[in-house]
Amino acid sequence: MKYLFGCCLLLISLIPVAAQTAQSSADCAAAQAQVTRLETRLKDWPALARYREANRGVAARAKNEPRVVFMGDSITDNWNKTGFGGFFPGRPYLDRGISGQTTPQMLIRFHPDVIALHPLVVVILAGTNDIAGNTGPTTLAAIEDNLASMSELARLNHIRVVLASVLPISDYETREGKPIIRTAQRPPEQIRGLNEWIRNYAIANKLTYLDYYSAMIDAKGFLRNELSDDGLHPNKSGYAVMNPLAEAAIAAAQPVTVSNEPDLHAAPAPTGPRPVMTLPEGTDVVVIYKGDAGYLADADKATLEAYVKRGGGLVNMHDSLCGPDPAYIASLLGGGKKHGEVNYTLEAPIHYNVADASDPIMKDMT
Repeated sequence: MKYLFGCCLLLISLIPVAAQTAQSSADCAAAQAQVTRLETRLKDWPALARYREANRGVAARAKNEPRVVFMGDSITDNWNKTGFGGFFPGRPYLDRGISGQTTPQMLIRFHPDVIALHPLVVVILAGTNDIAGNTGPTTLAAIEDNLASMSELARLNHIRVVLASVLPISDYETREGKPIIRTAQRPPEQIRGLNEWIRNYAIANKLTYLDYYSAMIDAKGFLRNELSDDGLHPNKSGYAVMNPLAEAAIAAAQPVTVSNEPDLHAAPAPTGPRPVMTLPEGTDVVVIYKGDAGYLADADKATLEAYVKRGGGLVNMHDSLCGPDPAYIASLLGGGKKHGEVNYTLEAPIHYNVADASDPIMKDMT
């Protein structure tokens, strides 16, 4: 009986020791994981290694490929993960977001992760982690400097820039029954202040401003509850709001393709008739100059009419408004001038103003 009692005491005394050992092991593992993360960050603070292999696998951009790179933090990083609706399926868009990053880290990796990939457009969404102090205390002015530097680097390399607003945050969500207070780390007034600067900078420098903030905020000034599960990151519904806004901004930032059609009624070449007008795919504006649009061949008219019907723009210069059929010209432009008649107009007045008669484009013109 004494032996049994002694064994029970020993067993009871060992239970707390075993529990403490298990807890110590868990703490040790967590500490080791933290040390590993810190060591990795110390060795590669901007995380240049994250996309190094992926960048090597990116082929040279095709001539007409509308490649876009998204530079950002976890909000951009998560976009590419399953469960969020997909990262622009079928589009030649590259996700270069890294969770937790701030603008100084993005600035360091901007060359390999954006410039070296030769996109037409870059979409920059950054600043929320700077405000939260992820890489140490900072100021709005410092964040703005980094955003401006990335924009300048892009423009120097002929990349169109879309600057996105920082998303709102909320205190609505909970974790393990406790409220997640996002406003403590990311004061809404600082987000609003940064967004105001981003918008003004984009306008002043002829960049494209992408306003996620206004589309995702509620009446209280918080990120709409249905758009996030943690008050910071968009969920599937959040990305569903962001997708079309991003697409519209990218379209607005795309360079305009201009086609020149000089001398549409030129005399037939010695080897045959003048070629029919052709417009490269993706043309946005056709400039017709020093040639009468009124002398268009039927095939030219069909090409031009289809182009205008899909929303293409026309710029007519010099005597290109003249011709034997001003009514046809007016159907495209609102007005026209008939040869041999002075100030002949239809629907809208057409005024001539010779700014420089000595310019080469005025040769042989009266």
